[in-house]
Amino acid sequence: MLTQQILNTISKYNMFKLGDRVLVGVSGGPDSVALLLVLHSLKKELGLKLYVASLNHMFRKDAASDVEFVKKLAAKLKASFLAGKVNVSKLHDSRGGSKEDTARTVRYDFFLKAAKKFNVNKIALGHTRDDQAETVLMRLIYGAGITGLSGILPARKFEKYLVVRPLIEASRKDIELYLKDNKIKPRHDSTNSQDEYKRNKIRKHLIPIFEKNYNPGIKQALSRTAALLRDDRDLLEEVLLKPVFKKIIKTGKNNIVRLNLKELDKLHVALKKYVLRECIRRVNLKLVGIEYRHWRLIEAFIAKRKNNAAWHLPYGCRVRIKKGAVIFFNEGIKPQG
Repeated sequence: MLTQQILNTISKYNMFKLGDRVLVGVSGGPDSVALLLVLHSLKKELGLKLYVASLNHMFRKDAASDVEFVKKLAAKLKASFLAGKVNVSKLHDSRGGSKEDTARTVRYDFFLKAAKKFNVNKIALGHTRDDQAETVLMRLIYGAGITGLSGILPARKFEKYLVVRPLIEASRKDIELYLKDNKIKPRHDSTNSQDEYKRNKIRKHLIPIFEKNYNPGIKQALSRTAALLRDDRDLLEEVLLKPVFKKIIKTGKNNIVRLNLKELDKLHVALKKYVLRECIRRVNLKLVGIEYRHWRLIEAFIAKRKNNAAWHLPYGCRVRIKKGAVIFFNEGIKPQG
């Protein structure tokens, strides 16, 4: 049942093609273990070559055992394996922001390293329909627009790789049943039950209230909402945003992005936000740590039109006003002109 559902998702979103070299990110938990096992069972049918990567975030004393578990599983499946280890808590203390954002950034940096080592073209991750529901609800609670409420994308570009999520339409219950039927005992991360993290509180406390008192199918409903908004966002980007981006955004060497101020002024306020978002994405290749307050501050900064003024955004992105343009660039890069 789970295998067929995953096959349907893979086909629906055109996730793989014959000859793909796929890095599978595996923590040792139920979702990523099920993902690896299902892809292994389908690798001949789909024509895939699988590689495995596992990162120890050092949140728990027994986290090294999770990586060892994944290493043994990869060896059993005859898949090449890479382990990583980063003290995320220590890094978070020096960077600030949320611990979840720091962990995510570190994890994706590790996946990039592994992807380059194994020369893959796809990265497969184990996000599920439950993860999707939690993400949409969390973003709704803390505030988000159409892009944020589109949730976790089934497939998206990340640098030169395509990140795919074959479990995105599968429920956690189906995954647990699959592992039980196949007599697989995955690792369990105790931090997933701690109320320290927003996502955990939503999973443990808020969603059960919705299921009991309002809609037993709340997870499916939230996942559908994300899919509907994703379709709307895709249409908006294709018909309206891409032409605007092409007209007023110029990307140069070292991902230095220049934005024409006069053209920006002509845009509707909603379009301006999409343009600014795209500029930051082109510089940082991600939008981690960028919140609503940052958009308001950027707008206020640009409105002042102070020549040579500079402003800092999270993760090393800087903004400067110069000669009728807004320049976005990474810290350490000196834009010319």
